[in-house]
Amino acid sequence: MKKQKKKQKTERPEYSIKQAHPGQQCLRNVPILYDEKKHPISLTLTPTAIKKLTDLALMIGDSRSQVLEQLLRNITPIQAKRIIGKNPE
Repeated sequence: MKKQKKKQKTERPEYSIKQAHPGQQCLRNVPILYDEKKHPISLTLTPTAIKKLTDLALMIGDSRSQVLEQLLRNITPIQAKRIIGKNPE
């Protein structure tokens, strides 16, 4: 019988390490930060946008997902229009 090689754990980037929630236990399918559960999606970004998102996450000390969540939850249509330069539908 052949011995299987153990996979070496790779170092996780700092921005992808989950933050602790003091006083709350993390349970699958139970929201902690919001009143609703998050769902996975797929985004396509340029390398420049990925770097900026990563830099923001590292600066804030949170995940890239959480940075996007907070930006989208807190931006107003007027701010979005100013940034993007288009009328929100």
